Amino acid sequence: MRLNELNLRNFRNYEELSLDFEQGVNLIVGNNAQGKTNVLEAIYYAAIGKSFRGQHAPEVIRFDAESAVISLDFTANTMRCAPLSISTYSSVQLAPPVTKFPGPHAPAMAGSW
Repeated sequence: MRLNELNLRNFRNYEELSLDFEQGVNLIVGNNAQGKTNVLEAIYYAAIGKSFRGQHAPEVIRFDAESAVISLDFTANTMRCAPLSISTYSSVQLAPPVTKFPGPHAPAMAGSW
């Protein structure tokens, strides 16, 4: 599996974040308390369905926001991950199921950010 893109909205300290990943090794660098672990947590959360910090879903939502969205675009046998939505009113809500696309690569994410 190859992670192509990560988009966050109201996740931890990020109001909005969009990261594109290159093929091969990617490094996440920055000063202390800038959100490096939050990026890894978002990827983990989308893959596993819970935080590795052992907290409840509402605790990953940015202060004063009603919900958070994690969206991953990855390529794995022409499969694309559906966005994961976390809400303060329910623990976890999954978007529609994964959609299969023909061709060697998944298309760019649809929707507005």
